[in-house]
Amino acid sequence: MKKLFSVVFLFAILQIISCEALKMGTLQISNNSSNPYSLTIDGMNKGTINGNTSKDFKLAEGEHTVSATQQSGYLIYASVYSNTLNVYSGQKTNWNFP
Repeated sequence: MKKLFSVVFLFAILQIISCEALKMGTLQISNNSSNPYSLTIDGMNKGTINGNTSKDFKLAEGEHTVSATQQSGYLIYASVYSNTLNVYSGQKTNWNFP
């Protein structure tokens, strides 16, 4: 039992150290619309976020460009929202749209 505790404790410490060494933070994106949107972060497709939901993304510390494009529920043109955000190591940054 003592050995198992030591292994679990060591693993937890290594996880904390690796996150700090990599300077990672969390970006939480919240879709406040009832419609689904496709997401891109730094030009890379990150899938769909359904209406009235949130998604978390682990990102390297620094400046990131995000955009959300409406997939359905529009009459003529899809709504597009974009922003440039700073993500900080060990912290959560929030982006809410629309």
